[in-house]
Amino acid sequence: MKLHGQIQLYEDNARSWAKLWKNMPEFVQEDLEPDQTLLVHFRSDKDRQSFGDLIGQPLTDRTQSVWWPKEDNVIQEDKRYSTETKINPKYPIYIVSKGRAESRLTSRALEKINVPYHIVVEPQEYKEYAAVIDPQKILTLPFSNLGQGSIPARNWIFDHAIETGAARHWILDDNLRKFYRLNHNMKIPVSGGVSFRAIEDFSDRYENVGMSGMQYHMFAPRKVIVPPLVLNTRVYSCILLNNEIQHRWRGRYNEDTDLSLRILKDGLCTILFNAFLVYKVQTMYMEGGNTEELYQGDGRLKMAESLVSQHPDVARISHKWGRAQHHVDYSQFKKNKLILRDGIVIPEGTNNYSMKLEMTNIVDILTVSELAKFQKLREAFTTGEAGKLLGITAGALNDKLKDWVRLGLIYKVALGRWVKRLRDAGDEQLVDTVKKDVIWDDEPSPSEWISTGSQMGLNLETDD
Repeated sequence: MKLHGQIQLYEDNARSWAKLWKNMPEFVQEDLEPDQTLLVHFRSDKDRQSFGDLIGQPLTDRTQSVWWPKEDNVIQEDKRYSTETKINPKYPIYIVSKGRAESRLTSRALEKINVPYHIVVEPQEYKEYAAVIDPQKILTLPFSNLGQGSIPARNWIFDHAIETGAARHWILDDNLRKFYRLNHNMKIPVSGGVSFRAIEDFSDRYENVGMSGMQYHMFAPRKVIVPPLVLNTRVYSCILLNNEIQHRWRGRYNEDTDLSLRILKDGLCTILFNAFLVYKVQTMYMEGGNTEELYQGDGRLKMAESLVSQHPDVARISHKWGRAQHHVDYSQFKKNKLILRDGIVIPEGTNNYSMKLEMTNIVDILTVSELAKFQKLREAFTTGEAGKLLGITAGALNDKLKDWVRLGLIYKVALGRWVKRLRDAGDEQLVDTVKKDVIWDDEPSPSEWISTGSQMGLNLETDD
């Protein structure tokens, strides 16, 4: 059976990964893709609406697909994996950050699951970060504004990790929202550091793993067959590095891919884990970081050209989704084989690290400030002009907010939906008032909240 997308190393035997996945958490992934997909054409909006009425499903000009019979949304964010005992990573976690003291997504994500970390900042920004993060967690760089992106900071972190005596270290981007486990076709948030620890334990079995880490949430589709891990490919954004590798970070763009390739060209292995996922905000969609410094103009083309110049033997420029992209051929690295360390005996069977699946509490999904914003939203919509305009009763809105909380829909997404409806109703002044007084300072783009909702199995393109 053909596996999804990039996951081609196990094509000959879809279960060949099982010989490696011993004494690791349960991993079951079934094929839930449609047996057949039928393209239906409509001559008019009226015809589309009539067809929607016929099948009992609302269809809009943005609807891309539906299931028949209708498939209920799978709610994943109202659950979590927790452990009976506290499990933290054994190797240090570093967040490289610049200009994001206010958002600090990765810091917030780790704080929420009580995982220790250090955040590495430039000296001119120390006070901003120290105002919102425990100063003991902050490491200050001995330089600032070098115009080289995050590369100097990453190499400083590498040296710092070696000085601590650690065999490996984690280096995380500062735009990561949440950490997940994929199992039984469900992406469930993970509490605590168990996902980090499991990756560490697996990587430490072998003497030649140079880099490992978590797959992006969006690159592991829930309904398709993927293995729990992929060997010898790139690892992005949430990386566990072997401190004995000879290479250091370099360049200005695609530093993750470049380092992955240099490690692979040394004959070492990389491991990308699908069993454990990280949700990352898209590059160039957040303020701060090195976005302005590195990606002015056609940033995507610059990134692709840089990688091709570094690795012309395996990289080329392609065009996807209307923009330039790099394309890397990793097939030559299939020959890199994992080498088990001397004396390592891997027990048979499953090791779930005491993880158990449980329903979440509202407080576990939303922060106190987010809950406060929900309360303010409820008051504004049920007592103000917004409620009158949209015809929302107090009870109806309260039920809707409960649904959003139950689904774990991040508040920006939920509130963005209401703003869209207000804008569609033509009251831009009310939109501005609600945004300023009730909601947030940085409205997400429609594509951002629609995309986020889709990741959670929700169709936010309709009003249902």
